[in-house]
Amino acid sequence: MTMRKRAVTVSMAGVLLCAASAPDKGAAPAVLQPVGAWRVEYSQNMCVLSHEFGTGKDKITFGFRPLPLGELDDIVIISRKNLFSPDEGKGQVTLRPGGKAIDATYESVTVTKGPSRLTTMQVSHDELSDLASATQISISAGRDVEATIAPVNTKAALAALQTCQDDLLRSWGLDPAMQQKIAVRAKGNVGAQFSPDSYPPEAMAGGEQGNTIAVYQVGLDGKVTDCRIVISSHSASLDKETCLEISHTHFTPALGWDGKPMVSTETTTVRWRLAS
Repeated sequence: MTMRKRAVTVSMAGVLLCAASAPDKGAAPAVLQPVGAWRVEYSQNMCVLSHEFGTGKDKITFGFRPLPLGELDDIVIISRKNLFSPDEGKGQVTLRPGGKAIDATYESVTVTKGPSRLTTMQVSHDELSDLASATQISISAGRDVEATIAPVNTKAALAALQTCQDDLLRSWGLDPAMQQKIAVRAKGNVGAQFSPDSYPPEAMAGGEQGNTIAVYQVGLDGKVTDCRIVISSHSASLDKETCLEISHTHFTPALGWDGKPMVSTETTTVRWRLAS
C-alpha cells in the first residue's frame, strides 16, 4: 500500500497487487546467461540469494530476498542500464517453462556509485513456488520486458537460502520447527490500519524514513500480542507506530495440520516514506 502523501507501504497478509499488462510490446531482449555461481549472504538481518547474469553493459545482479514468515518477497536487481523508469510502478515476473506471470510492484533508484540502477520488486511468496524449476525468468515494467535471465542450479541455491532463513529466525528468538506445524497462515488486513495520518508528526518534522520489520503473535482469539521490532527503521517514533498500528488488527487465527486454530508468529514490513 503506497500513499502519495506521507507514504506508508506495508507488506503483509492481504495485500493485493494490481495486474499489469502482458509483456508483449516490442522485441524481447536477449536472454542473459549466468556468470559465476549463486551466493547466499546475510544483509541487514535478512538472507539474500544473488547471482550475476550477462556481461558488459547488459550485466545485472539478480537477488532474491524473502522475509521469513512474510507473504511478500523482494526481488532485487542491480543494473548498469537505466532499467525500470519511471521510479515506481507495476510490473510482472514471468517464470518459464509454463509462462507463469506474477504481478508485482517495484521501486527503482539510481545509485551514484557505479553508476547503476537499484530496483526492488515485491512479489507474492506463494506465487514464486515454481522458482526452483524455472529455466528462464523475465522481469517486466508495464508492458516492456526489461531483462530475461537463464538461472541454473536454483533448487540447491534455494535450499541453502532456507538454511540461512532458519538461522535468521533463531536469531529473532523463534523456532523454525514451529512454523512447519502451520497449515494455513493467520489472515488479517494490517494495511487497513495504516494511512497517511499514521506518520508520526515528529518523524515528519525530522525527515525520518526507513523500513521497519515487526514480529508478533496472533492468538486463538485473533488478537495481536508481543509485537516487537526485529529490524529498526532507525527512528524510534516510526518503530513505535508500527507496533501500535499492527496491534489494532484483528486476525483469523492460523490453522494447524489437524484443522484446529493455533497461536502463530507473523511478520510485517512497513516502508515509511515521505513524499519528495
